[in-house]
Amino acid sequence: MDARLTLISRTSVPNAKKILLVVIDGLGGLAHPAYGNQTELQYARLPNLDGWVQQRTTATGWIYPVRRGVVPGSGAGHLGLFGYDPLYYNVGRGALEAADLETDEIGRGDVTGRMNFCTVDAEGKVTDRRAGRIKDAVRQADALNQHVRIPGVEIQVIPMKEHRGVLVLKGGNWSPKITDTDPQQVGAVPLGSRAVTAGDVAAEKTAEVVNEFTRQAMQVLKEMGPANGVLMRSFSTAPDLPDFNTVYSVRSAAISAYPLYRGIARVVGMDIIKGAADFKEEVALLAQHRDAYDFFFLHYKDPDSRGEDGDFIGKVAALERFDAAFPDILDMQFDVLAVTGDHATPSVMSGHSHHPVPVAIAAPLMPEDNTAAFDEPSCRLGVLGQMEGGDLMPQLLCYSGKMGKFEGFA
Repeated sequence: MDARLTLISRTSVPNAKKILLVVIDGLGGLAHPAYGNQTELQYARLPNLDGWVQQRTTATGWIYPVRRGVVPGSGAGHLGLFGYDPLYYNVGRGALEAADLETDEIGRGDVTGRMNFCTVDAEGKVTDRRAGRIKDAVRQADALNQHVRIPGVEIQVIPMKEHRGVLVLKGGNWSPKITDTDPQQVGAVPLGSRAVTAGDVAAEKTAEVVNEFTRQAMQVLKEMGPANGVLMRSFSTAPDLPDFNTVYSVRSAAISAYPLYRGIARVVGMDIIKGAADFKEEVALLAQHRDAYDFFFLHYKDPDSRGEDGDFIGKVAALERFDAAFPDILDMQFDVLAVTGDHATPSVMSGHSHHPVPVAIAAPLMPEDNTAAFDEPSCRLGVLGQMEGGDLMPQLLCYSGKMGKFEGFA
């Protein structure tokens, strides 16, 4: 356990106060020249969020979910907000996707990789890294499980939500220390995987298997457009992290319609409340289970998807849908309520960026704050200042009275 979590685990104390952490995926944006040089948050009509940050008990600031100058992936961004330094606790995306499966089929030592079913042209070049965000890739996964064969290697492909999947390499002396096949851009062919360190025999063998899998997968899928190719990244093994409930002295639960975010919550030890297909259903589940836990993580996906698509107006609409649902969250009267994002996804960039995102916390005894709106320029001036991800959880504990005095380490 790193020094920060060690300190918190020794000073956190349980009580009945209830904390809600809402993560709006891809929350932050950048000024867009086609829309009056405003960000999506500035352009959107957000009367409920704006009114909330104007209240005496709400304060705002900026947060870098991982570090300044780091472009967070979704896994790293959420782990940072949960207080698990992603530079210390190295957890790959494949393991986080797989963690939501609630299956004993993935064991210790198995290597998992995050898979995108993608669209490639006749030359094998990627034309859409997400295959048009298809509803699911069950048919493609079934075909790969049936037809891809590598002697002496046990492979499993597990379809997830939309274009996502998980590749599992079972048994054997596999290593996750291999490079991605995803070129992270259209117009390029999938990359060949290789060992991160030359001479690492296990990693070199694993990379060979991944490359052979990719070769066969492209043949199997070539007539199954739009999802007629595969891209892989974030190879990893099952993580073993300090327990969230023990460190923070809480009883925690997570609600998300998307498997990845349930997986992130599961690997840190949160209970998972399933059953939501969209954010409206997530909020309904939150109300239903409010009394059973004293810490909730609630996830909202849509702004990130629209930002990645370069859809400014679509992201604005997603933010406005959240604002429309926000009064139902406020009505539940959590003692401490925080709203922030796991990273910025400016539509002008069509991807994640290193920029900080707004954060707002409502709690009793909050220092005076004169924030006028929930957007980037306004929150930059808030009294919470500029934080990093690891700063968030200690503050939520302090504002809820769940942190005792630190007297130094014995």
